[in-house]
Amino acid sequence: MDKTLKQIKKLLEDEGPLKARAIARKLGFDRSDVSALMHKHKDVEFHQNENFEWVLMPEEIVVKFDNCWVTCFLFEEALSIEIEDIHTIDKIRFVVPENCKFMLEAIARFLALCNQLVLSKKEVTIDLSSNNSSKAYWNRAGFFDHLSDKVNVLPKRPKISSAKTYKGKSGNLVEFGEVDPETDNKKLVRHLTDTFISLSSDNYEDPAFTILSELIGNIKEHSGSSLKGFAALQRYKGKTKSSPPHIQTTVSDNGVGIATTLRPVLKKFYPKLLELSDIELVKKAMSEGRITRFGTKSGHGLGFKSSKEKALKFNAKYSVRQNNFSLEFIFKNGELLPVKMLPNLVEISGTHICFDFDIDASDST
Repeated sequence: MDKTLKQIKKLLEDEGPLKARAIARKLGFDRSDVSALMHKHKDVEFHQNENFEWVLMPEEIVVKFDNCWVTCFLFEEALSIEIEDIHTIDKIRFVVPENCKFMLEAIARFLALCNQLVLSKKEVTIDLSSNNSSKAYWNRAGFFDHLSDKVNVLPKRPKISSAKTYKGKSGNLVEFGEVDPETDNKKLVRHLTDTFISLSSDNYEDPAFTILSELIGNIKEHSGSSLKGFAALQRYKGKTKSSPPHIQTTVSDNGVGIATTLRPVLKKFYPKLLELSDIELVKKAMSEGRITRFGTKSGHGLGFKSSKEKALKFNAKYSVRQNNFSLEFIFKNGELLPVKMLPNLVEISGTHICFDFDIDASDST
């Protein structure tokens, strides 16, 4: 690398942003020579901001997902390998290779992450250049309708939303729809429930309605934000010929999270829970219920308990993703198995819940 270029980069690293005049003065160079060099390397080594000051081009972090079905676990693993601290990143590119497919739960987390990154002034690119099939599915599911316009999409964004064009016409999908934290979202709950029943049987109406009402109601109670969330549903075939089909329903918000909304009331209503970590507190709230920011006598906080009782009757699992951790609750043969806890994840704000029901093959349509 040119010696002059090295000196300029070191100066900008220590003291930038700086105008060409200031760079020349500090290093004892001719201003016109500095200006010509900076423009020669513009958008490669250097970038000029709105004040015509020069800064170093941010180093790009690349997260490449594997050629497989990306579950929420594999999604989190890919992030953790490349990202140490989300706050230190200025530029990030996500590469979705040719044979990579995302489960709905992973799509929801990815959507939230991308929108939050650009909201924090990060430069975000999603590279789908080698994967037209995933791009087409994400378009059909409404991913791009909810993705910030500030996120770069390669090779380019779809011009037409197939989610809007064919809304409600899929036999296996409910497109991503908005969840308003200011309302009870009754129409959305009913629509998701009716779709769930159409993809399974009437046997699932009560548990589906109870669980979906609770999960979406959770956004209203624990969001702490006026920003809209989103929900979607997808039916999948079994992984093998002998395994049953299953339905994933995901609900996400952009709020402060369950633990944050519960902390202020613990001393008054739940003093025994004060010493619990956030991950343990959310685990208790989700697995036992009866814990709410409105207090012990409010009648709130029973929904998680109701959801658990309904889920116990079926083989089901649900996950809850918070700021920097995730929990997975698995129900099998009438029992709640030991809760799987994933701490120290890359930061994603909000509450992201997915319920995954195995469907009896004799019931499914």
